[in-house]
Amino acid sequence: MNAAGLPHDELRTTTGQSYMCTTFDDGAAMACLSACSEPQSRFYATQVALGLEYMQYMDLVYRDLKPENILINVNGYLKVTDVLLL
Repeated sequence: MNAAGLPHDELRTTTGQSYMCTTFDDGAAMACLSACSEPQSRFYATQVALGLEYMQYMDLVYRDLKPENILINVNGYLKVTDVLLL
């Protein structure tokens, strides 16, 4: 469970095929975001940095960071997508 009490994303494997089950976030891609204020920019940059720091702590390498792969939920928090687990 994460801080919000929701289940973490899970990787499930069935008969040689892998499926990624994620929680639903009703929001938009960061690429769709128009210009934002400096405090908002700092908030988003901090979230991206903390997310990448956590992935490094978990020994994950993320090589596809771009606005299209960052989602913003309705509460304004970010979620990184397109994480490939090898």
